Amino acid sequence: MSKTIQESSNKIINLSNNYENETIKNKKQSYLNNILDEVKKIENEINPKANTIQQKALLKELKISKQSLKEKKKKDLKIHIYAKISNLFFEPISERILQSFPFLGTKIHKTLLASGIRLISISYISISLFTSFLLLFLGTALGVFLFYNYSFSYGLITGIILSSISLITFIYYPINLKNKRKKDLDEEYPFLVTHLSALANSGLKGKDIFKPILFSHNYKSFSIEINRIINLVNLFGYSLPKALEDASNFTPSKKMKELLLDLSNNIKNRQDLKNYFDRKSKLLLSQYQSKKTYLKKFKNIFRLSKELILHFKPKLGNILSIIIGVIIIITNFFLFKDNTLLFSLLILIGVLIMWFVPLIDVFLSFKKSIRLETQFFKFTKDLNKTNFQNLEKDYKELNPYVNKLKNQYKQGIPLNKALETFARDSENKLIQASINTSLEANKYGASLQKVLYQITTSKIMRNKLKLE
Repeated sequence: MSKTIQESSNKIINLSNNYENETIKNKKQSYLNNILDEVKKIENEINPKANTIQQKALLKELKISKQSLKEKKKKDLKIHIYAKISNLFFEPISERILQSFPFLGTKIHKTLLASGIRLISISYISISLFTSFLLLFLGTALGVFLFYNYSFSYGLITGIILSSISLITFIYYPINLKNKRKKDLDEEYPFLVTHLSALANSGLKGKDIFKPILFSHNYKSFSIEINRIINLVNLFGYSLPKALEDASNFTPSKKMKELLLDLSNNIKNRQDLKNYFDRKSKLLLSQYQSKKTYLKKFKNIFRLSKELILHFKPKLGNILSIIIGVIIIITNFFLFKDNTLLFSLLILIGVLIMWFVPLIDVFLSFKKSIRLETQFFKFTKDLNKTNFQNLEKDYKELNPYVNKLKNQYKQGIPLNKALETFARDSENKLIQASINTSLEANKYGASLQKVLYQITTSKIMRNKLKLE
């Protein structure tokens, strides 16, 4: 027996004894996580190749790239090191807090899971206490340095204020994240159900219905629940209904909880998910339309405008207009600051020149995007009805991409690869998300033409209902 296996086996025995004797739920979870880590070490020692293959398969299923995994590992390592240091100093105090207030541990545990923060309760408490202590010390030192002419007590007050702010921030940060996720999930709930309905109608079943959602940029908040469901099924051997029930316990949205429990019951009773999603989708969309207000419409337009501006790629003309506007404003301050009327007029002209051309370009790009999406919807509708090679219709702005797609297909390039190029060339988020989601669904047995039409329809409907 190798030294690694011997050491891990001894650790598992000790950890198991501690686990059995421990009464605090969060501490038991910590021991259990450590046991699993030691089991993985033994597995790697016995058969490293098989474990690597299994890991690659799981990463592929969860849609985690090697680069994002490396970045995540670096981030997790930093958090892990900081958590370890915090536990070194404050774990006994954190344990005492959880022993004195057992309900607090359960509440923090649920809030952390609902918010998406990957830490156990005892570590989170230790980190918050350690950070507050550091800020108390550093804040006091800074306060003494700044107010040494007045009184050293000001330094202590500065440290106490910074420490208190830190503690309050740690209390409200996961709550704020949880509420934000709840708001996002509730907002996208009707459209998420419509999206799931499209995937179910394209032939996907079981957990495969959820996987393509990871490729849709509209439902990122739901990815935490999806990854939890997939992990519970793949790693822990849960049945899909049981995994859905477990995920429902930690989602911050009541609507999402209801959906996951309904799906669990439908799968248990072997009900047809297509009919369930179709009925629910129609009901939710009609409710959304009837309850939509001008304020909600304005918020949706504002969010879309913000997204367009953030992702807008400035052209040479935009940069020149900004430079000219800046030159006018700077020159104005030097030459005409004494002439109030001319000074104000030139400031206005400078600001207009700076923003007018870029805003016009943003507006034109928005209009082009809408036209592309409209023609893409027509394209997917025709593609679903007829053979790809027989498509001869005029799709206006979409024609260059469609023609390139046809030429690639004629040259023997597989349709899925040609569609990837189509999505990349279009530089349109809706088209890219529709194609990527459809290609993923196709891997699990969905008809590519059918799922592409279904997904595009659901996305177009979402945008239309939000902006009308």
